[in-house]
Amino acid sequence: GTAARTGEPLRVDGALDEPVWQRADVLTDFVVWGNTGPAPFVTRIRLAHDGSHLYVGMECVQDTARLVTAAAARDGNTWKDDSVEIFVNENLNAAPYAQFILNAGGAFFDQYDRDGTQEYAARLAYDFRAHWAAQVYPDRWCGEVRIPLAELGIRPGPRALVRMNFVRNAHAGAETHISAWFSS
Repeated sequence: GTAARTGEPLRVDGALDEPVWQRADVLTDFVVWGNTGPAPFVTRIRLAHDGSHLYVGMECVQDTARLVTAAAARDGNTWKDDSVEIFVNENLNAAPYAQFILNAGGAFFDQYDRDGTQEYAARLAYDFRAHWAAQVYPDRWCGEVRIPLAELGIRPGPRALVRMNFVRNAHAGAETHISAWFSS
């Protein structure tokens, strides 16, 4: 997908109501983790940028009456909650890469492996100057994350390629459903 260009910074409130989100490509058709079957929960990811920041808009369809949002507000176990994981890798190499996770309650996790040698604690110690928010509706939850491109060493351009992968963690009763969308 292509990140839609916006001329001004977006308000990061989890509402996905700015016009750029309507123009953005929609990444969907997540597959069950470790399988090729369609995910039981619909996930829609949209990407935008303003020249300085990458914006990830996420729409996660599910009954929100019993969302799991137990993680600490920053760098907690958000992957155990109803959440979306975002992996960003400018090149096709194993590193550098960044991981961001936003849960339905607005908790945020980030880690950065700058060259492939950092231990987990060092990767986790890096806190991006990101902004994030989530909104919960009866039939879905939505989130937005703004990530400074300079921190990732990414310069946007008409032919700039960035590998991004997304993982959706959704709970239905006692079951956890993990699905993914992978860039090629």
